Amino acid sequence: MIELLVALLGGLVNRVRGGGILRFRFVKAFYDCTFACTFTLLTYPHWCLYTVIVVLGYFLTSWLGRSFGWGAYIGGILRKEIVKEEEVQWIDEVISGLHMAPVYLNTLALSLRGLMWTSSVACATLLLPDLSYLTSLIVATVGLTMGPSYLASAYIGDKIYNNRDLGWSIGEYVFGAVLWGSLALLLV
Repeated sequence: MIELLVALLGGLVNRVRGGGILRFRFVKAFYDCTFACTFTLLTYPHWCLYTVIVVLGYFLTSWLGRSFGWGAYIGGILRKEIVKEEEVQWIDEVISGLHMAPVYLNTLALSLRGLMWTSSVACATLLLPDLSYLTSLIVATVGLTMGPSYLASAYIGDKIYNNRDLGWSIGEYVFGAVLWGSLALLLV
């Protein structure tokens, strides 16, 4: 039950982070703080000095993970076109050598970008004393769901609402719920 509540919170907070519900100056820091506090309470509920280290670990890895861009990849999925902007150099180089439909290239790029995000979060899980390294490795791979989450959301926006661009907003809810829910399932 707690995992479902965390997933719902994650979808909502990820949509806020994207600027879709509330717009205020420190919205990204709000996301990082909410992420850090939620997962510290779930994974290390002991109150001591080490708790501060765990909170800082989650905060810093959340900030680091989301600090690089990914909007062009989402736009490429929605518009079904090749990304002309540069987001993350090594990802752009990887996808430029592949011959696939643009929507799938952008989905792959977005999945790799998600992998970057959750790989940093997996580093924070290494601070948890009772967690196996295998679990941290699995946490790192959760980001691979970012591309399919936005691709499915674009499809939903297109087929149900007849507005493919709505997929971006839906995707923020979906990926936030998938990310936070998966982490809750793995870490609690």
